Amino acid sequence: MSDFVYRIEGYSPSKTGFGMQFGFSTSLDIELAKKAYQTEITEKLHDKFQEMAKLIIINSGLAGKDESIRKPYSFVRKEDNNLTNLLHFCTVPGNSCDLGLDINRIYELKKDSDLKNWISYDPHNVDSIYQAYALLSIWLYWAETMQAILK
Repeated sequence: MSDFVYRIEGYSPSKTGFGMQFGFSTSLDIELAKKAYQTEITEKLHDKFQEMAKLIIINSGLAGKDESIRKPYSFVRKEDNNLTNLLHFCTVPGNSCDLGLDINRIYELKKDSDLKNWISYDPHNVDSIYQAYALLSIWLYWAETMQAILK
C-alpha cells in the first residue's frame, strides 16, 4: 500500500451554463479497497459511522438536531449478504446527493480483477457547498478510519 491512501480532485466550485457546480471526486488506494472488501464490518463500527456522519450533516447545516436523517453510509455486501468495510456510497440531504463507487468497480473487486492503483468515488447531484463539505467530511472519516484499522 502506498503512503497516500486517498486523493481528492476538483473540490472547488465551478461555474457552468446552469449555475454553480460543487461536484468533486475521491479515489482510494486499491489495496486498501481490497482489504476493506475482504473484511466484514462490525455492528458497533457500522453504528459509529452512522452516528458520526449524522453529526457532520447536522453541523454542516443540512439538517436540524431533531430531524430524521436517513443512514448516510451504505456498505458493499458480499455474496453471503454480510456487509463489508468497503463503502458503496455516502449520502447527505438533498436531491439524491451522494458520493459513490461505480457498481462495475465493485464487481471487479469481487472478481479480484487486476485494477489500477486507485478506485474512484464519484458525486451525484451535489448542488451546494454545504453538501460538498458534508460528503467530503463523511467520506474522509470513513477513509481515515479504514486506514487506521486495516493498514
